[in-house]
Amino acid sequence: MRVCSAARAGLKARRGCIVNTASMLSFFGGGLVPGYSASKGGVAQLTKSLAIAYAADGIRVNAVRAGLDRDAADPGAAGRPGARRPILARTPLGRWGTPDDVAGPVLFLASAAAALRHRRRAAGRRRLPHRLKESAR
Repeated sequence: MRVCSAARAGLKARRGCIVNTASMLSFFGGGLVPGYSASKGGVAQLTKSLAIAYAADGIRVNAVRAGLDRDAADPGAAGRPGARRPILARTPLGRWGTPDDVAGPVLFLASAAAALRHRRRAAGRRRLPHRLKESAR
């Protein structure tokens, strides 16, 4: 929150964006890591609140919610056969996440390609930019 607040004026001047790092544990509790789960749930709610608060300044706020990274989540779990199997069994791709799995989404969210641009009609209704209307057909 403090970093986002400190950067707000500069982000407003540059029409910048914020990409926070949350976690899959933002959505459900983790019995072995309750403090981590609670903090990542806080990051998810902070992101939603800042997205609303900073929108008037033209600042986009998003978060990536990465899956399990064998090095970050529990450095020892990947090396413990008993711990690895149940974790990977509940992971849709059946593998540990990597930094490269998160880099692409972060780059996209930070790019101009992720910025929704709206033009207002006289009646105040929003409409899609011309290039988006054509691709939606």
